[in-house]
Amino acid sequence: YQRRVRGAVVLTLIDVGVFFASDLSDLIPTQIMFLGPSLAFMMVYIWSRRSPGAILSFLGLFQFEAPYLPWVMMAFGLLLGHSPTHDLLGIVVGHLYYFLEDVYPPQTGRRLLRTPRFLKRIFDAPRVRNVRPPVAQPQPVDLPDNRDAAAADDQGVRRRFGRIDNDDDNDNAYNGNGVVHE
Repeated sequence: YQRRVRGAVVLTLIDVGVFFASDLSDLIPTQIMFLGPSLAFMMVYIWSRRSPGAILSFLGLFQFEAPYLPWVMMAFGLLLGHSPTHDLLGIVVGHLYYFLEDVYPPQTGRRLLRTPRFLKRIFDAPRVRNVRPPVAQPQPVDLPDNRDAAAADDQGVRRRFGRIDNDDDNDNAYNGNGVVHE
């Protein structure tokens, strides 16, 4: 299951995460000065919930499904002696976002989290697809003294891509398409 996420939605995700994390961090008895690890853990949690069938390997030791990734990362952090406070805050905030964005709307038909239109206008400009740059058409070239191309080639003037190039030294000629003529 892959989902294309636009810039405005990502900014809304980060804004909602900062709002919830800063409010919930006030309820935790320890001081959390920097919310970066919690926000990163929130994104890991959201990805893991949206990709339930993905099989992951942890350090090549064992395999597990994606929804267990935040818990495996938190357990590894505990083994290394890290505090689980940031990780748990990220899991709680990620679950709040996941619930409000992916679980609640299909059940009730109402969306509580909406990306503001002005953000969509700023970040999600309409994209033009499958448009090739215009190709320059070769311009007709008048040969000097109304000679034809064969006569021009005899005198060291070579005709390439609708233009005349003087190539008196006759070493490798590059035609612009990656082909070298000798």
